[in-house]
Amino acid sequence: MDGAKDNLQTLKDLRDLLPPYLILKERMLPDGKVDKGKNNTTEVVNPFNNNTIKTFASATNKAKAASLLRGKSVGAIWYDEYAFIPYNDIVYMNAAPAFKTAAMNAKKNGSPFGILITTTPGFMSTAEGKSAYATKETATPFSESWYDLTYPQLLQILNANTKSDFVYIKFTYQQLGCSEEWFNEVCKLLKNSWPDIRREILLEWATGVENSPFSEEDLNTIGNLVRQPISVVYLLGKYRFETYMQADTRANPPIIGVDVAAGYKQDSSTITIIDSATTKVLGCLNCNYISTFDLARCIEFIIKNWMPNAICNCERNGGYGSSVIAKLIKSGLKKNLYYEIKDVTVEERQDGVHAYKQKIRTKVYGLNSTRDVRKQLIDLLVERVENHKDKFLSPIIYNELLGMEVKRNGKVEHSDSTHDDQVFSMLMALWVWYEGTNLGERYGIKKTSIKTDDEVDEPIDYFNDDTVEIVEHFNTQDELTEEIEQDLRAAVLAGGQAITDFLERRRQEEAKQFEALVNTPLGERAYRNTYNIPKDQPINRYVQAGEVFSVPDSIFEGFYNPSNKSFEQTYTDRPTPQAVPEGQAFSLEDEDYRYFEHFNF
Repeated sequence: MDGAKDNLQTLKDLRDLLPPYLILKERMLPDGKVDKGKNNTTEVVNPFNNNTIKTFASATNKAKAASLLRGKSVGAIWYDEYAFIPYNDIVYMNAAPAFKTAAMNAKKNGSPFGILITTTPGFMSTAEGKSAYATKETATPFSESWYDLTYPQLLQILNANTKSDFVYIKFTYQQLGCSEEWFNEVCKLLKNSWPDIRREILLEWATGVENSPFSEEDLNTIGNLVRQPISVVYLLGKYRFETYMQADTRANPPIIGVDVAAGYKQDSSTITIIDSATTKVLGCLNCNYISTFDLARCIEFIIKNWMPNAICNCERNGGYGSSVIAKLIKSGLKKNLYYEIKDVTVEERQDGVHAYKQKIRTKVYGLNSTRDVRKQLIDLLVERVENHKDKFLSPIIYNELLGMEVKRNGKVEHSDSTHDDQVFSMLMALWVWYEGTNLGERYGIKKTSIKTDDEVDEPIDYFNDDTVEIVEHFNTQDELTEEIEQDLRAAVLAGGQAITDFLERRRQEEAKQFEALVNTPLGERAYRNTYNIPKDQPINRYVQAGEVFSVPDSIFEGFYNPSNKSFEQTYTDRPTPQAVPEGQAFSLEDEDYRYFEHFNF
């Protein structure tokens, strides 16, 4: 009650700062008396219109909480420090019916009405803290961009939220005009206790998880590196989309990760976009009331209007993700969807005794979050927290990281009172970057290297999947096909010209493989990186068939000269093939025939 009295006194002090002709706290009656209304420590009544302010103490038990505001026709209610009011959910529920009636009357009369909740972030270990957090989570986030909107546009945003009429407004100390010097002084005043600083000054809700998979130091570092949005856009006029940095999305196709809510425990459908050049988070959408149809429309808007070369990876979960993918395909965005080639069972028949299954190679769009895939995603998340703390950027993702914990069964997921939907949509995007195949050919993504927090290059394996041909191109010493071995044996037995013809056939075959390799973007990049050839320097091609050519002996070291060096060592040490001047003859030296000793011929 003392806090309620203090609030009322502060309000009266603010009122008394107004000019006397605006205060109107006294009324002269016809009989000459002065009506001052009511003015005490718990209640104020205006003598002109009987507007009344009453204060109430918090309830000490459930029975008192249920009767505290029941039946009171109050059109405007202010709950202060709501996260610390015992039984706040009971008080709120019992006050709501009478408030609704009074609010409707106030609206008709053009008078102010509504419910205001102000609070410092509470403790998630208490019932009142959890209730306040749930109220915040379902509210529509406020944006300063609303000042530029019309009233109908504002209503469109508010009415889109089918779960809450509340608007969540949060201002940082910078927005309130406080300097970094002020912040440092307050930190000293709070004895540099970061749990208290984050709650009291930075307005962060302490989720209270006891078994976080991340160290407190890593989480604090991520928290210091997150950014407030540089822009806020309302997709379809009602769904908030935040951006945190600018990137060259034309040169580096962005990757869109999508996690579709299954409708349980107020889960959110989320979109996270990362930059394929740095893997930093570019933007986020998080909404717990958006339909799958509108979610697909938002993705369609983003791709068609902002990022026509983006790659979208949507989690396929229980049909919800599949329905979003189906809508995107119908929208003509099939080329933007990430897919994998898998063996899929398309038919299963039984004849009463046997079951017959038919599998075909199928394009499977999106990603099935199986147990193995989820484990890989969590491993990826742990690695990101350890080495890439500067790439999260989003406050939404950071807040979800704070609420993640290791369950008793070893599974890493959100706590009972928090969510991890935004984190997993980010991981959907990162999966494409780390595990995706044929990214260069399908989507034009140029995977080079990204920096860790320690400013150390993280090398990318150029020789998996699409670029494996560059290894096979020179690896004839270690992996000779049966056909080549038979051809070689026949040439050795025949001797003379047969051996020369054999070498010529091998040269032509390797020339074809080489041309096929360097004519692909990934192949050329891998070849240049292997031999440190600058981009502005042309690659020396093999000469066409029929022309006079010469190949340096070094090219055939791995083919002719067995050694104790591994193929990787031989391959790395091998210089770039250089074409000889036109007209110069080609011949094999005697030492080149030492290759055949390797086969005991």
